[in-house]
Amino acid sequence: MYRKKYKSNLLVRELKNEDAQKLSEAKVIIAGTGVLGSIVLANLISLKTGKICIVDTNEKQSKNTSKLTARKYSGKNICVCSSNIENIENLIPITDYDIIIDCLESYDSKFVLNKIAVKNKKPLIHGAVTETYGQVTSIIPYETACLGCLFQNSDTKDIKTNEKVCPAINAIAALQSQAAADIILGQDNDLRDVLLTYNAEDLQLKKIKLSRNPECDICSNIIC
Repeated sequence: MYRKKYKSNLLVRELKNEDAQKLSEAKVIIAGTGVLGSIVLANLISLKTGKICIVDTNEKQSKNTSKLTARKYSGKNICVCSSNIENIENLIPITDYDIIIDCLESYDSKFVLNKIAVKNKKPLIHGAVTETYGQVTSIIPYETACLGCLFQNSDTKDIKTNEKVCPAINAIAALQSQAAADIILGQDNDLRDVLLTYNAEDLQLKKIKLSRNPECDICSNIIC
């Protein structure tokens, strides 16, 4: 049933029917439609992900994104939603989706998205790129460290995310996409409680071990 649709995947490795079905039924939210989000979108489409909702915080850019998406990926199960991150719960049924992927520019918005993911107990694949440096981690609410465990909002006020080099963006997008696929397929994911950093300048990948903060304002208040 799934072999024709997943032919390209099968050329790489033997994809079990149940794995193909998981990918076909997966529902993913991509927050952010910049270069990072666009590459993640293309990656998830190549994986034949079932449904993708793109959240754009810029209304004008959202209209352009909708047009480009419709033209390039016609017939795909993709929707584009224009909303402030603070308001997405009123427009998108978060509980209907399996994973949220953070491709946002602003760290203020990233923290809001982190809170939404934790509140709804949805895995969040955090990604960020600035200049030649990028980072990614998988956040599983109440199991792994969330963004609030790593640093306070005030710690990120001076972080600039506008200046980037393309190799760093491509690397982080690939890592985010693979992390999402691993969670969908129920495979072991080394990015749980690990911050993986990449520097395009010296081609260095580093893993930083993370742990939950028992006093985190975001993920320590609810007992699951």
